[in-house]
Amino acid sequence: MINPEVDVKLFDAITAAEAEDATFVEVVVTEFPDCDGHLQYHGGQRVPAAYDAETSLPGNPWGFLCEGCFVELGTGRGLGMGRGQRLVLASGVAS
Repeated sequence: MINPEVDVKLFDAITAAEAEDATFVEVVVTEFPDCDGHLQYHGGQRVPAAYDAETSLPGNPWGFLCEGCFVELGTGRGLGMGRGQRLVLASGVAS
């Protein structure tokens, strides 16, 4: 279970490898989907996702993950092509 009181690394800063494929670090969405991690593993709670990312679960399925599930269920490889993207709400993007 995710403990929101525990400090976790939330990948606010991109790594040098991510900077190389920075165009693949974020994706614009019109609304945040529900976190698949919470829907499947945390009692079906509806929590907004912050990432579309590969997981460390058997078979490495991809899913929409909130920040806590990204840390808990993600691969730990960060963001970028083939790893995952941060979801950015369209209303927060300059046109």
